[in-house]
Amino acid sequence: MLVVDRSLTPASGNIVIACVEGDLTVKRFVISRGRQLLCPASADYPVIHLHADREWECWGVVTFTVKQLRGRHVRAAP
Repeated sequence: MLVVDRSLTPASGNIVIACVEGDLTVKRFVISRGRQLLCPASADYPVIHLHADREWECWGVVTFTVKQLRGRHVRAAP
């Protein structure tokens, strides 16, 4: 689960939720050599190059993650 702040403007290095040509994605927003990129955490997915011809919108900046413990073996206190 992600906590997202829609009031923040993304800075290079932030994890964002972006809508790119109608599809939602969670990627790291990077500005490199004057170009804006959405970089995946996994090498299995391509980098998305953002340019004037590509329709996209930043829906928000991820500020926290909430990790679920269900399914993990947690030892009860004695």
